[in-house]
Amino acid sequence: MPLSQPRLRQRFNDCVVIVFCYITGEDESHAFCRFCPYLSGEAGVSRDALTSCLKEAGYALRDLDDEALKLFTGSDGSVDGAAFKEFWDRFQGEAVMFYTSDSRTIAHAVFVRSGGIVIDPDSSSPEEGEFTDEYFKRVGGEIRIKSVSIVTRMSPQKVSQKG
Repeated sequence: MPLSQPRLRQRFNDCVVIVFCYITGEDESHAFCRFCPYLSGEAGVSRDALTSCLKEAGYALRDLDDEALKLFTGSDGSVDGAAFKEFWDRFQGEAVMFYTSDSRTIAHAVFVRSGGIVIDPDSSSPEEGEFTDEYFKRVGGEIRIKSVSIVTRMSPQKVSQKG
């Protein structure tokens, strides 16, 4: 029985590109080429770049509205642990979450699957992912949620009309 290959991991500040690969299944080299127009030499890759590249690949991000975010975050983005766990335990679908920890200014992107399983591109994260509450305990520090977006596959008509 052939061994399955381990999933892609980030090497630099490319977590957004690797999250893109998790969503689309596109290989890393093509994904990096897709993101090249958005690279500025600054650390990190923006959420806007992810949104644009996903659209080109036939996917869309739909932000959770403010009311949904308020279910588990404070006005400053701080996390209410119990409400956060409850939200993600019930979550069905795929999402991208950007967050910062402690006083970092560049947000980290992770992919979240149904049931709140975080797939983090960081090399230190478990291969199969982990539940959101366990993940943030392991990350530690003062977590601030910057955005949560639901991933959807666009209809073939919308993909062909892009541009």
